Amino acid sequence: VRSTIFRLIDKDVVYLVFLVLLFLTAFAVPIFFLLQITSFPDEISVDDDATADSLFPEAVAVNRSGTYLEIRSEEGVLDPSENEDFVFATWFRLKSLPEEGEEVLFVAKFDAAHITRRGYSFGLMRDAGQIVPVVNWRDGTNGGTTHRFSPMEIVPKRWTLLVLSFLDGRYLGMHGGFWLSNKENVSLSLLGGVELNPPIFPKSSTPLYIGALREGRFRGRLGPQMILKGHGLANEFATVLKRLSSQPLSPPETDVADVVMWTIGGSENRGSGKVDIEVFGAGGKARRGNGSDSGGGKKSR
Repeated sequence: VRSTIFRLIDKDVVYLVFLVLLFLTAFAVPIFFLLQITSFPDEISVDDDATADSLFPEAVAVNRSGTYLEIRSEEGVLDPSENEDFVFATWFRLKSLPEEGEEVLFVAKFDAAHITRRGYSFGLMRDAGQIVPVVNWRDGTNGGTTHRFSPMEIVPKRWTLLVLSFLDGRYLGMHGGFWLSNKENVSLSLLGGVELNPPIFPKSSTPLYIGALREGRFRGRLGPQMILKGHGLANEFATVLKRLSSQPLSPPETDVADVVMWTIGGSENRGSGKVDIEVFGAGGKARRGNGSDSGGGKKSR
């Protein structure tokens, strides 16, 4: 009888140990796979910070309002003029997309105190679930308005290129595209255009601001910023677009126009214009980039 009791006890112990091991295994296996799954994005995602910033290591991080580039010049240098074509190209990377109805303007050169708010500004907004470029284009006689262009695909944490153009003194257009890590360039798409009749030439006495000024909502990074002006640029515009999208780390070369401004990270101007560049808010203090009379252009302005 005693031996029978001991055998029953041994069986109960073995069975209990088996149940404990089975219980632990049931919890350990899902946890193991969960850890494996959550480790994948850091290894293969093309949108993580390290990968995204490898394109523009000098990019300015804009993590809060009050972080922006301030670019000063003599009057008219950074404005469209009546006798020249005008192109503004901006590389940027959004941390997140705008909410429905939210407008995120991150390029601005206009007189906020003037009754007409003369000057230009542009950015993005979400309208009916789609992201559309928005441009404010006004002169000092109350001419001009806000223009919305066609929706474009924008992926958070991917570098995006917007190219605003004003050609032949009357055609305002927008091109856009974003950088794919497995491609060598950006495929730019025409997002629409409008003929301004009569022509509108926005001029303002204010500096050019790029980023999140005051209560600005832009969050992300700013890459190269460029202004191109010249005679007959419309005839070579397709070539300029190709060079902008395929050679983002240097100003485009052209015989018919000046790269008035080309800068990245608030460093010195690599264009021909005499401008002063300061970065506010990044790293807690202003950084200054000196003006330049060389590189990317034919003459000083």
